[in-house]
Amino acid sequence: MINLLFKNAKLCIALALMLMLNVFLYLKLDSTQAKLEKSQSDLNLALGVNNELVKITQELKIRHEQELKALFHANTQKNQILSFIVKMCKKVILFY
Repeated sequence: MINLLFKNAKLCIALALMLMLNVFLYLKLDSTQAKLEKSQSDLNLALGVNNELVKITQELKIRHEQELKALFHANTQKNQILSFIVKMCKKVILFY
């Protein structure tokens, strides 16, 4: 009879240890799941910010190209005017 109780006690201790291990692993899994969800949330936020920065960068690139074209045309017109002034000055000098 004592031998049977001793075997049952060992079984109960083993079951209690297994239950404790299961609870520990469940809590660990829950903690890991929470960390994963936070990491995914942070990643989605970072991707959103990155996409917005890409959009802003593309807009700035287009604006920069437009400004370069405007400066090129303004410089071309300036050079044409300067060329015209130089020609007129030469004619005035030759006339006198």
